[in-house]
Parts: sequence; structure tokens; C-alpha cells
Amino acid sequence: MVNPTAAFVIPSLGDPLSTFSPLIEEVDRSGARLVGAAAASNDDQVRAPSALPAWTRGQVLVYLARSADACTWLLRSACGHPDPGSRPDTAPPPDTAETRAETRAESGAESGAESGAESGAELAAGVRHRLARFVEEAGSTPSDAWNRLVMALAGWRHPAWFTLRRCLRELETHHVDLCCGYRTADWPASYVRWALDDTFAR
Repeated sequence: MVNPTAAFVIPSLGDPLSTFSPLIEEVDRSGARLVGAAAASNDDQVRAPSALPAWTRGQVLVYLARSADACTWLLRSACGHPDPGSRPDTAPPPDTAETRAETRAESGAESGAESGAESGAELAAGVRHRLARFVEEAGSTPSDAWNRLVMALAGWRHPAWFTLRRCLRELETHHVDLCCGYRTADWPASYVRWALDDTFAR
């Protein structure tokens, strides 16, 4: 069985801001690319199949919003937050009006907004809002929290800093799954280097 923690190298945290700021910025840029592409989707495109079997593009966007919430929850737990809230559910969501409304509500979009051409933008706004919350949480994480172990939903433990890598992998992988013109050839070189190293190390 593959050990998910086998490739972890604990970084030196003499200056955590300089250690993790480039990675936090990379997550922010990756999210901006994905959200920008998703925001241009109309209702038909949101309901169209993604590259994931049996998933629509809208389901991928709702999943990404929930995944960002889960990453935020893990960082808050590592920081010893007195009330990190309930652990977010990242299970594959149904593509329904209810799940779309939940994601739009988190973004601050008006509940009376029409579906149709705006729905892609509304779902993208929900992802943007939740990613911004994660980036903000990462930027305020104290140095002594980064190496604390947190529990992935799948049951394996990893240092809190690896949450940044997990979020980045979700964004880059599922951006391709949205079938909006983004390809693996478009992945940033820094991400490709890490993903290859991480894969071969396991």
C-alpha cells in the first residue's frame, strides 16, 4: 500500500512567510485562472459533461468550493482555532438547484439572480470567495502550526503545510476537467516539477 506521507520533507521554518508565501501566491494565481474561465460559462456549459465520468462542469465547481472549505478547516484545526466549525463534506455533489444555491450564497450573490448565462459566473464567484478565505487563513497561519499533523478525510495524516499543495493539485487537475480549453500542457512548470517529484517519490 502506498504511504501518502512518504514524500513529505519537513521544511525549515526560520521564516515561515518567505517559506510559504510563494506557494500561497501560486494557489491564488491558479484559483484566479480557474475562476476566470468558469465565470465565462453559460448555463448550458455548466450543465455539460466534464472530463470526470458522470460529473457535469457545475458539479466540479461545487466540489472545488467545498474542497477549499475543507482546506480552510484543516488549517484552522492546525492553528488550534477554538471553533473551526463542522468538517466540510467534499463528497461528489448532485448538480441541483439546491447545491448551486448553496455555493452562490457563500459568494454573496443575490438569491434572486436568474439562472442561465449568469449561473457559471455565480458558481465561479462561490469558488472565488472560498479560495480567498483559504488564502487569507494560510497567510495568517503562525509558524508553529505549519508542521502540525492534520487528518485528511481519507484517514491519512499530513503536515498542515501540505494543505497548500493539496489545494493547488485540486485546482490544476480540475481546471483541466472543466473542458474549457485548459490543458495539462498549460500547467505551470513549478507545479509540474512538484507533481512529478511527488508522484515518483510514492
